[in-house]
Amino acid sequence: MSFLLHVEFDATSESTATKILECLSGMADIVHRDYPEVYTYVFRYANESKRKLIFTEIYANEQVFLDHGRDPEFGKFLQIGFNPTTGKSRKELCIRNDMNTPLSQLTASILDNYLHVTYIPVQQGFFHRNFNEKSEMNLLILCRGCDEDVSEQLNTLVNYVITSITFEVVCSNEETIRY
Repeated sequence: MSFLLHVEFDATSESTATKILECLSGMADIVHRDYPEVYTYVFRYANESKRKLIFTEIYANEQVFLDHGRDPEFGKFLQIGFNPTTGKSRKELCIRNDMNTPLSQLTASILDNYLHVTYIPVQQGFFHRNFNEKSEMNLLILCRGCDEDVSEQLNTLVNYVITSITFEVVCSNEETIRY
């Protein structure tokens, strides 16, 4: 069961956001070195304000999600970058295509009680892994409510995109946001 986490985080200041991104860069180095089944681990500024950050993480399965979080080197960066004074997240999404498959108690506790995620079911989606002599490329395409031949329409992306995500969120005021 692979899943995607999308978090929008508001840092208390630009300097705090910069410090968080520096710590996340160190965490990403560890993840890329030691956890090949973490397919995407990207952090960036959301806009020009330099206080709003976006985190995008794609995990092959629950176990790799748990394993990377238990890494002591990773934990040091986490403690340096995040504490109650650094800011707070304003949106936490977990995108899954297997909503009927229960998560382990530990994973559910982290996602529900610590991250407070909103689950987004995916009606269609696939993960494509392409190996060639020069590199390994991972492509995850998720689509909510797309037609049946979405894979045919998106095949051209395989040569250009590492991760492409399309989903929508219906807010409490019935406004629909498309990503």
